[in-house]
Amino acid sequence: MCALFNFMNRLVEGMGVVTTPAIRAAQRARHARGALADSKTPYQDYGRLIGVLPRHG
Repeated sequence: MCALFNFMNRLVEGMGVVTTPAIRAAQRARHARGALADSKTPYQDYGRLIGVLPRHG
């Protein structure tokens, strides 16, 4: 697990991926409310929250 996180961090930094103020604000809001902690699909729900995945009706 540690190697995977290390690899991903190096990959992201090496490719020059940057975040935006909108993504940072969404991250802060999610952490502040502890959102998605009880969700069965937290990664998908977060993707929908920040607009990466389509929302379903």
